[in-house]
Order: sequence, then structure tokens, then C-alpha cells
Amino acid sequence: LFRIDWNAWLAELEAANSSMVLVAQESDRAKLQRSGVAELDARGRLVRLWEKPEDPPSEYCCPPLYWLSVEALAEIDACRAADPDADAPGHLIAWLAERIEIRTHEMRGERLDVGNAASYAAAAEWLRSH
Repeated sequence: LFRIDWNAWLAELEAANSSMVLVAQESDRAKLQRSGVAELDARGRLVRLWEKPEDPPSEYCCPPLYWLSVEALAEIDACRAADPDADAPGHLIAWLAERIEIRTHEMRGERLDVGNAASYAAAAEWLRSH
């Protein structure tokens, strides 16, 4: 669940005319170890995505909010052929990051990952309180 400035995300997408992923600063190492972690270059572009790394290389997690260009979409079949057992959406982004330019948008706001019964209950409360 996301509560972010959607207008800022859409404006940056329109200006970039490129694939783009959402990134968020996360200082909790345990959370980073359970997330996709983004490695960025000096201009904020995605260099590599690490799926649930034991030793996170940065403090940027990559919540699964992706905008894929036509160029990126054309690569999906090749990615699936290269790694047919990859099941997390981050595997596609990691594969693409090695082949095409992917920009990042730093998230401002709140997010809640719903991945188990406890987080589902927290999500219900989060929605009621907002």
C-alpha cells in the first residue's frame, strides 16, 4: 500500500520518458535484507538491484512500483528464457538494469508491505486510521 505524491511520480515519469522504479531510503538493515535493494549511480540511476541481500549494498529499498518503457517490455521474454525460475518481480528489474537505463524516483510518503497475516492485519488498521 502506498501513500505518496502520485503527481510528482507521474510528472517525473513524463519528463524522463524512460523506465523508472520507486526507491525509498531505509535504515533498518533487517528490512533491507527482506527487500529488493537498489544500487544507484551518481545521477540516481539504477545500476543493480539486489533481491533480499544478506549484506545490503545501500540504504535504498526498491518497493515494487515499476514503470517499464516499451524497450523494457520487449525484453520480458528474453528475461524469462534466461531465468525461468525467477519468481519475484525484482528479478526482472535486476535483469533489465544490466541492459537498459532505469531511472529512479525517490519516494516521499508512506508505504506498507503486505506479505503475511500480521502485515495484513496491520494494513487493515492502517487503512482504517487514514
